[in-house]
This record gives sequence, C-alpha cells and structure tokens, in this order.
Amino acid sequence: MSKNKKNQRNNARIIVGIIAFAALIGLGILVYLAPWQNDEQIINPPPPQDEETDPEYIDIAFYFLNNSGLLEQEIRNLEKPDEGEFFRGDIVHLVLIGLHEGPQTAGLSGVIPEGVNTEFFSFLRGDDEGVLQISFSPEFYEISLSENIILISSFVYTFTQFDFIEHIEFLVGEEPLLDSHGAPFGRRNRGNTILDITLIEPQTTTVTLYFPDRQAMWLFPEQRVVRTDNVGSIEEAIVNELLRGPMQSNLTSAFPSDVTLMGVSVESAISSVTVNFTPSFLNMGGSTAETMAIFALVNSLTERPLINRVQIQIDGLIVTDTGNMHTDISRPIERDEDLIQE
Repeated sequence: MSKNKKNQRNNARIIVGIIAFAALIGLGILVYLAPWQNDEQIINPPPPQDEETDPEYIDIAFYFLNNSGLLEQEIRNLEKPDEGEFFRGDIVHLVLIGLHEGPQTAGLSGVIPEGVNTEFFSFLRGDDEGVLQISFSPEFYEISLSENIILISSFVYTFTQFDFIEHIEFLVGEEPLLDSHGAPFGRRNRGNTILDITLIEPQTTTVTLYFPDRQAMWLFPEQRVVRTDNVGSIEEAIVNELLRGPMQSNLTSAFPSDVTLMGVSVESAISSVTVNFTPSFLNMGGSTAETMAIFALVNSLTERPLINRVQIQIDGLIVTDTGNMHTDISRPIERDEDLIQE
C-alpha cells in the first residue's frame, strides 16, 4: 500500500471520529433541552394555591326567657361573617335565625310567639346612622301584652350588644309599630327598655261574668278581676274565665270540661264578637244546658261597651247543621236579660 493511500485512510478515520463525537454532543444537548424533562416545571412553576385559613368565631349573647320570668343570656360561639360590605347585615341575619330557632339551653324559652315572623330589616343612613329597623308580620298585634314586652326587650338587648346598633325602630309590615294608645312606639335602646319583666305590674280589669245556678234556671252575675296582659283581648279573657267556672259555691260552670276555646276576634265596626270553639261545643247535653251555656257567653261578652252580639263558630266555621242543638248559632246572638237574676 502506498504512503499516500495510508494517509488518506487515517484522515478518514479521524473525520469519522470527529463526526461521531459531534453527534454525541448534539444528542446530549437535545436530551437536556427535551420538553418532556421535569426541568420545565422549574422554569414555569404552577401558580401558588391560596392557603386555607381557619374561620373566625364570635361570641353572641341571645336573650331568652327563663323559668323565673327573667330574660337571661345564652352565649353562642358562632362563625363570624366576613368583614366586608355586608358584614352588618350578615350579623343581623345570623342573630334573627338564632332568635327564631329559640334557645339551646334547658330551662330557657323562646321569645317569638308562634305565628309572628320578621318580614325584613334595614339600616337607616345619614343622621340616623346606628338605627336598625325590624319589621314584624301583622300577627304581632294578636299577641298578649306580656309577649309583646318579652319580644321587644329580647330584641333590644340582643341587637344592641353590637357597636354599630344604637337603637331599634320596630315596624309592623311597613308601618311604625303602635302602642296600646295607637301612638308610634318609637325607637328603643337599653335605656328605655325593661330587661326584668317581673317588675312590670300586671294589667287587670274588672268584668261581669254570668253563670247558671245549680238548678240551671237562671244566670247570676259574678264580678271578677282578670289579667289582660297575658291574652290577646279582654273578650278572650272573659271567655277563658267562663270556661274556668264560677267562684261562688251556689253557681256552676256553664260549659262541659271538654269544650275548648280556639280563638276570639272582635269586629268593632259591627259591634260583634266571634268566638271559635272546638266541635265538643255541639254536645251540651240538652236544651236547658245549651241555653245556659250560650247566654252565659253572650251576656258576659255584651257587658263590654260597644259589643251587642256574639257569633259562635265551630272549628273556624259558621255551622248551619247543628245536629242535636236547639239554638240557631248560624247567626249572631244578642243579649237576653230575661235569664238574669241579681
């Protein structure tokens, strides 16, 4: 083999080696920069996730009625609403839910009578900042005076614990709440609201009730002082006292023990009272007993000023088919003084 050919072969080997080495280096670079490598996660890491924060809690004092007739605190540790634009409204909503649910402590009773609802609430603005308006449903006017006082006192003391509420203005529907004299109730705070309701003097009035004698021949009057702050009306108090029976030993109850009052409503525009009984009223046990019961009721209620007649309902309905009864109770019944003996 000539010397020139031998040199050419050696040069070719060198070139092939250089090319192979360069190829290895290029392959290494491609592998290093390949898109499937985890290094891309370091170059473009995912956005950090928000860390979960533990909720904040707040102690809220609810005022409920205890067995002694006092409003007593029940402290609940509740999740605090976010400190945002609607924080005040969220707090009020949270408290209203708690008041409607009632107490969780044995021995305490709720303060919102059955049938009464809160329809809406709002905050006044401008010069009235710090005034919370709360609207009750129309059933508020059907509750007794003591229930009224308990409800108002509980709401005032529960809501004014927050520094952003100084006064409460109560409404019924969209109209201001009226007091017993028909005047607006006004704004309430802890300075003009009674917490110890046992300090309130019970309201009473003297009424004339009529009960039959033991021979069921006549109706005799009995004077009685009755409380009117624990019932919806004086007329309701009268019917309850009739069902309770007489104080005098020579008189007897006009109603069987199974007769139950379902409700009393006064319609002053037509000088009438509607009294609603359970169906047991239809079973008086004879015409004489029936007459004594009906006119003990009618004569007692028509002692009230401006009440001239009484409509009897059974289970909320005016009854035309009275079965064995002898008296037509489908129409209002007027007073009968011929049955009265002094």
